[in-house]
Amino acid sequence: MNHRELPPNMVPLLGQERGLLLGKIVMLGLLGVPWTFIPEYWMLWAGLTAMVGWSVLVSLKRCRVAKAYRRQDEQRAYEAQNKIFGKVTRLGHITDAFVQNLRGRSGVLIGALGKELLFYNPWAPKAGNLAVFGPAGTGKSSTMILGTLLNVWNMLGKGALRFSIWVYDPKGELYFVSAAFRKWCGQRIFLIDPFGVTGKKTFYNPLDCVARAVIFMTGELRNWCAFIANCLIPEPEGNKGKTDNSFFREAAKLFLQRLMVYLAVFETLNCHPVRLRELVSCSESNLVMIGNKMRTYEHQLTNRPDTSAKDKEKFRNLEILVQGYGERLLDEMNARNFPSTRQEAEQALDIYDGSTDFGKSTMHSDFPLEEILDEKSTAYVVMPGSKSGTHGQFSSWVSAQMIETIARQEKPSKILLLLDEMGNMPRLPDDTIKKNFALLRSLQARTATFWQSPSQPKIYGDDIAKLIMDQSSLLAAWSIRDPDMAKEFERRSGQTTVKKRSYAKDPKAMEHSWSYSSQEALEPVLSETEILQLPDDEMLVAISGQKMLRMRRIPFWKIGLMRRVAQKNPSEPHDGYPPQDTVEWPY
Repeated sequence: MNHRELPPNMVPLLGQERGLLLGKIVMLGLLGVPWTFIPEYWMLWAGLTAMVGWSVLVSLKRCRVAKAYRRQDEQRAYEAQNKIFGKVTRLGHITDAFVQNLRGRSGVLIGALGKELLFYNPWAPKAGNLAVFGPAGTGKSSTMILGTLLNVWNMLGKGALRFSIWVYDPKGELYFVSAAFRKWCGQRIFLIDPFGVTGKKTFYNPLDCVARAVIFMTGELRNWCAFIANCLIPEPEGNKGKTDNSFFREAAKLFLQRLMVYLAVFETLNCHPVRLRELVSCSESNLVMIGNKMRTYEHQLTNRPDTSAKDKEKFRNLEILVQGYGERLLDEMNARNFPSTRQEAEQALDIYDGSTDFGKSTMHSDFPLEEILDEKSTAYVVMPGSKSGTHGQFSSWVSAQMIETIARQEKPSKILLLLDEMGNMPRLPDDTIKKNFALLRSLQARTATFWQSPSQPKIYGDDIAKLIMDQSSLLAAWSIRDPDMAKEFERRSGQTTVKKRSYAKDPKAMEHSWSYSSQEALEPVLSETEILQLPDDEMLVAISGQKMLRMRRIPFWKIGLMRRVAQKNPSEPHDGYPPQDTVEWPY
């Protein structure tokens, strides 16, 4: 309610009322003269005195009201100065300095703020990993992922942000749309597609790293075997401690490690998952023979006179490892629980059947993972949705192996891991997840994870889910349906001071003027209700240490250059672009 909307007689001007009051008081004083010198007309003077006295009382009241409204005007003028507010927070604006730094054309496409496209450089100071949340079918692939893969400024031009990309492609569409263009830009294209979704038959043996550890004597044989065993037999979703089956799982992991060491040392050329599956299922007599062979192992170059002392030490360490594993294998076979241990290992390797095309695709490799770490390569891991339930373990194994390969590199190399639909990917080993989000920053590795809901990271347990959120320098979300996620972004939007005004009347004195009060209160910049009701084409972006951004999601086909270079997606009808979506940005 505004006092200027009140009737004019209720808004007297203080200066005028003061003048009138002074005049009336003088008039009241002058009436004393006729009372003194002409008393016979006392009735007239009494009436005039009463009239002037009443007028003085009215003016006093009007002066009091005028003072009250004048104080209100002064209070409003004082409140208009921002310096009196306790906190002033707002959403990010295009004029903010940190937003200006996002206007470069290289990096990960975020979206549009106003009419400006914004890109996030994961290798900028204080930048890092990304975590993106959006329900299924809302365009995670067509916006941020393909907007990054089709960005020519990441590959060509002066000052281009050159880096390699590892892409988990659960549908194959990312390869179809972007691979040809990236190859034209000079990128080396690597493909792991065991089911031939792309029309190309590829081969990748995830046990190559074990064989090479023996061939090149890197000293990593034991570590690689333990890592692969954790990939083959992961912890159950959300597991926080020991379960009833944990004993057999751990025993099966050790059993697999023994056999992997045997393959790497004695059958180096046949060191692949299919052969490992055969050894797990072989007869006990064959396992005894394997154990005895390992227990008596001696490297043929250990005692040669031309072998250097350094090499002799490596060979001796390998002998100790193999002999020890052989003895333990024989001991484990005599345990009462060995049949259950073997059954657990057989289940882990069930999909690696040498009579299937998938099994044959894992018997050798087209390339080693180290070749991707040259800052000019793109690798796609394609796993069709129809096979993700049965064979998804392979894609998570390969992705985890890529992370381990990065961790073992001595020289940093820029690489971005784009893990689409990570919540539907079979569980990665906990140690690998921790290593990826907490330790690989110094090696220039960055990860962009894409989830359908905030509950999906919890398949790794609450601690790792919190680690993923805390170690992601950029959080983006749209079509938010989860109240907990809405509260998280409400908290990240910050709080600001708002002025609350109230007007009231005393119910016992309704003839009196309105009383006015003003106070400051803290409110979130975006409330939970506002976040849950955001339009589908809007997104919220929280960058570490900066104001939160409310932006538009931009599919790649709204950017003219990306639309021209994108190849047809066979899974989409016609050209795959909604007819109402036209180009808004030419570059």
